[in-house]
Amino acid sequence: TPDSVSFPGNAALASSWNLSLIEEVASAIASPVAEQDGTTVLLAPEMSVLRNPLAGCSSSCFSEDPLVVGLAAAAFVNGVQSTGVWAAPQGFAAACQTTNADKYDVVASPRALREIYLRGFEVALEGSDPVAVGASSNRVNGTWAAASNDLLTAVLRDEWGFDGFVTTTNTQCIATSDMVSAGCDFIAAGSAVRADTLLAAIAADSISVEVLDRNVERLLSFAAGRSGITLFESAPKPGDASALARRAAAESIVLLENRYEALPVTDSLVENVALFEVTDSTALLPAFGRELAGMGFN
Repeated sequence: TPDSVSFPGNAALASSWNLSLIEEVASAIASPVAEQDGTTVLLAPEMSVLRNPLAGCSSSCFSEDPLVVGLAAAAFVNGVQSTGVWAAPQGFAAACQTTNADKYDVVASPRALREIYLRGFEVALEGSDPVAVGASSNRVNGTWAAASNDLLTAVLRDEWGFDGFVTTTNTQCIATSDMVSAGCDFIAAGSAVRADTLLAAIAADSISVEVLDRNVERLLSFAAGRSGITLFESAPKPGDASALARRAAAESIVLLENRYEALPVTDSLVENVALFEVTDSTALLPAFGRELAGMGFN
């Protein structure tokens, strides 16, 4: 529409290898919101490692490389927060798919967690200071990420020194007291049931008031001196950012050299093409797969 601007997705922006550009785009995205009254926290950027191009939110991810993810995310956070809007990187940790995101368990060795799934967040926190981090909806080695003391306290706070608050969205973890104990401060999908569960846990001495006070204090520290959150009656106008969007799109284009005349694919190069199962579009594949099989592809 005339009142909107469409910027390249984060996967494209990361392909520009231009951190200044990413910061500029993030600033342009946040600037219209910054002009409104109230305090706004942008639940972005998405920092999951891009494992599958059909992973639902893949266009919100930066890369399959943890270092690129971390550097790009830091630039994005700095751009957003330069406007007065706050950023909360999402996907901590190992959020690799959206289909059944609340049901799958990422089983990973300590080395894989460190070098693949946590490294991007570590780099991002070294290069920026986001107000919050979003815990993912999945389990990691059998424990909900939003209820993992190892992730939210031992690594994020004690080891990396993060002093903001932790939020989570759409988690299906019903052990609210475990989430609070682990260091999850704000449950976006809150409910009266969760509140009652937490009160019952306090009454049963399965969680202390001091732990709850600790989490509330982190939220109050953020809220102190800031105006209340405003509900927008209409979408903020983006301003004239079309030139920046066009430049960002141009810089995000990646040209591949057709070395050894690999393209176009011909019968002399490839006899059969294999189709592999994907996670997020399986409902669309059976008919497509049968049609290809009828054409001689396996």
